Amino acid sequence: MINSTELFRPQVRTDIVFGPPMLYGGATVYYIKDTLTGQFYRIGAKEYFLISRMDGTRTLEQIEAEYRLTFNRRLSPQSWGQLFSLLNKRSLLVGTTGANTLHMLKQEEEKERVRKGSGRLSLAQPDRFLEKILPWLRFAFHPAFVYPALAAMLILEVFFFLSVRIAVAELLPDLGHYFSLSLVLLLGALVCIFLATHEFAHGLACKYFGGSVPEIGVIWRAPFLYAYCKIDDVVLFHNRWHRVYTAFAGIFVNLLMVIPFALLWRFSPEHSLTQVIGAFVLVFVNLFTLANLIPFVELDGYLMLKYALNVLDLREHSSRTWYYRIRKGIFKESDNPADLNERSSQRIYLVYGVCSLIYLLLFVGFLLFLLATLLQRVIT
Repeated sequence: MINSTELFRPQVRTDIVFGPPMLYGGATVYYIKDTLTGQFYRIGAKEYFLISRMDGTRTLEQIEAEYRLTFNRRLSPQSWGQLFSLLNKRSLLVGTTGANTLHMLKQEEEKERVRKGSGRLSLAQPDRFLEKILPWLRFAFHPAFVYPALAAMLILEVFFFLSVRIAVAELLPDLGHYFSLSLVLLLGALVCIFLATHEFAHGLACKYFGGSVPEIGVIWRAPFLYAYCKIDDVVLFHNRWHRVYTAFAGIFVNLLMVIPFALLWRFSPEHSLTQVIGAFVLVFVNLFTLANLIPFVELDGYLMLKYALNVLDLREHSSRTWYYRIRKGIFKESDNPADLNERSSQRIYLVYGVCSLIYLLLFVGFLLFLLATLLQRVIT
């Protein structure tokens, strides 16, 4: 293979999709997707450099010359052998997509999906449905719709924070007055509609920006049950803001949905059932939706932040960075793990860690304040 570099022009299959560079620890990594099998692979910057140049026009000799010029080092025959062994095993090169190999890779992907999907219940495969309705909803991505909608949401939240004490004071006794199984079912159905719309909004945004949405359902993470939408293709979007918009889409739609319920609470007769329903959505659903924006727990706000920063596993590496910083300060250790030595990445992780700690202290303080207030009321 190496002896025929002047003749051999390797070519990666045209249906292999390359994602953008992203930060993982101190290293730059890339995701690539095999669209025939649905498998994703994460590769380093050097592997990406080599594979992305295998377009059928360059010989190995030319690719190696570009590699040597960029990284100031040569690739040994063993390194080439390992790379092509991996490419052939994964059928990523033209001419390696035999039916048996593809079937085996698809089975591997299915086994991996089942392994990762422990506790998941897939309810639908919405990709075709989203493709059909997307032409009717493209207006929702146009600035002429988005900016007024964001302004309306801002007005909603100003109204909410000015009215929340009144809404809660009216809601709690009225809920007791109207409490019944039918009301519980009605409010539960409303919550389910909000959750389903939230996940479909993520899927629609992913579809709009060129991704696929193979699965939507619910997942059990004791002791809670969550809705989810499988939008793995988001890591392939080269525009980071497309990733951010996709993560924000569920919150965007849910806040829009809260607006009519805020109006329902404001203009319904006092202590009526419609006012109770409006107040419930305005207070509880709205607060839950806003909580999704918090970037220090793994919700939509966290995804928005890491996509905006082009950083993978932000929480994990932030914790590791602080752990080794503390060990270095206490035990005078001089070396960090190799993936934490990049100064620019360390700054991101250190700042995120400090902000996470501040958030945690404020949250715990708030809970203690609520507990103290509750105990004081019980005692008096």
